[in-house]
Amino acid sequence: MRSGKVATILGLILLFTACGGSSDNPPEPLSLSIIHLNDLHSHLEPLANEVLCFDGIPTRTDLGGAVRTKGAIDALRADNANTIILEAGDAVGGTLYYTAFDGEADFAILNAYGIDAMALGNHEFDHGPDSLSDYLAWADFPILAANLDVSREPSLAGRIPAYTLKTFGHEQVAVIGVTTPESASISSPGDTIVFGSVAASVAQTVGLLQGQGINKIIVLSHIGYEADLELAESVAGIDVIVGGHSHTLLGPQEQFDGFGITVPAGYDYPTRVQSPEGKQVLVVQAWGWGRAIGELNVDFDRNGDIAAFSGRPYLVNSTEFKQDNGAGWTAVTPEMQEIILALISESDLLEIFDEDPGAAAILEPFTAMIAEKRQAVVGTAADDILRGDPATRFNSGPGPLVADSMVAKTAAQGVTIAIQPRGGVKVDLLAGDITMGDVLSLLPYNSLLYTLEMTGADIRNALEDGIDYQIVNNPRSESNCPWYPYVSGLRFEIEESAAKGARVTHLEYRPTLGGAYEAFDANDAYKIVVTAYLAGGGDGYTTLRDIPAARKQDTGFIDADVFSEYLDSLGSVSNPTEERIRVNY
Repeated sequence: MRSGKVATILGLILLFTACGGSSDNPPEPLSLSIIHLNDLHSHLEPLANEVLCFDGIPTRTDLGGAVRTKGAIDALRADNANTIILEAGDAVGGTLYYTAFDGEADFAILNAYGIDAMALGNHEFDHGPDSLSDYLAWADFPILAANLDVSREPSLAGRIPAYTLKTFGHEQVAVIGVTTPESASISSPGDTIVFGSVAASVAQTVGLLQGQGINKIIVLSHIGYEADLELAESVAGIDVIVGGHSHTLLGPQEQFDGFGITVPAGYDYPTRVQSPEGKQVLVVQAWGWGRAIGELNVDFDRNGDIAAFSGRPYLVNSTEFKQDNGAGWTAVTPEMQEIILALISESDLLEIFDEDPGAAAILEPFTAMIAEKRQAVVGTAADDILRGDPATRFNSGPGPLVADSMVAKTAAQGVTIAIQPRGGVKVDLLAGDITMGDVLSLLPYNSLLYTLEMTGADIRNALEDGIDYQIVNNPRSESNCPWYPYVSGLRFEIEESAAKGARVTHLEYRPTLGGAYEAFDANDAYKIVVTAYLAGGGDGYTTLRDIPAARKQDTGFIDADVFSEYLDSLGSVSNPTEERIRVNY
């Protein structure tokens, strides 16, 4: 276990600048530790009840949270004299901390972490240039984007450098920032900000730095793992890419075996890519929402080439564990606690880090105000909005309203259809005031929403997937019926007795909320919105899982926030009555 005690570091000179000159001393070898995070999305509290496996038993524990992450950073930093701490974008957006404080709480915590540089993520633009201007003012570190032209935006002009330098002894390390050009269409940057080519901007900045004699170059990117690999292959002079945007967990599968976590083959930490000049580039990322942090240790030779490296992601897990004893999830026995802690101590993935009281003190006043926010009234239920008869509940209760809210939130992106898993809507809404606390009880999982571009045939196949999964795993009986989803913008019938592939009939879609339904064209393109769970193939939706990454977009929107905004916009809601799904059995 880590103590979190920070070692005394002697002879370390730190220098930050947005540009710099070459050193008067010849280049020397350098051993550097890169600690990195990405896509925190305002998850300052731990993610509760995440499921891992210990000794073959599904076990709930908390992952992440600012208080323990600060302890982890301090512990890792204490092990290495030459350390740089990087954040690869999307620090904000996704919890009540963002809704309530628009980034102020997030940047207070990032400052406490000692972040050295951050890349701009697309969600840093969600509230426009003025909010981004506030983030720049709150940050004690540079926020970077080499492929961004903000010269026509008065609140940002001259404030977002392409790169920054950090000096260790006589050696300078450059960090170049880049952000996804998709931000122009998936966020709200306004018309005054221009997003340029990532590869061209990086190549130009690398050339500038090499002209200054700097030969150790890190790209801090928010473009996604696959795009990082392409960048490494196409632009010379890059040594390391620290990425974000795709929420990718890297590491050999054997590292995750036994803990119930699967990573795709080849997603090594770090992933090695050959540059155009034949040198190796190391690409890393550390999942998302603060569940993990990464540590990459790199030895550079005097030519700036990578001579050796090591590293791993660390899951930031708590010391409290629950298992299902047949009567619900309860704290594990002392004996099982010892077994779990022993498995953690032996693993190359998990490690217990101390919580940091300083981070707790910073977070406490924000958390106290969040408790008040939970009492805020966000809408009114004109009648009891009950999930109703199990045979028809996919057409009634809060679920269809949740699906409608998902379409309303993403309609500006061309979305017309939503699919919401029935198991994600947990409670009824009774007549009267609806508070934010009620919304969080209704949608307790902080589910991220994804938009997908699909053909009509894809959508039909996805529905067939989900229906088949329910029929097989939740078969109809006197006391049960399949858990069909809630939908918005769709109307169809289900023939339960038919074979898979022939169950969905009379399928129609609605181009606008409240509009008329129309027939699908199997070859036309449509945009839908689903939860991250379904986008990843949950509840049997393999077609959604297999949609290429280029047609699948993380919106950064959280279902509970989206629903509360929808309720606020409507003021009052009633129990839905529209028959969107008819079941024939």
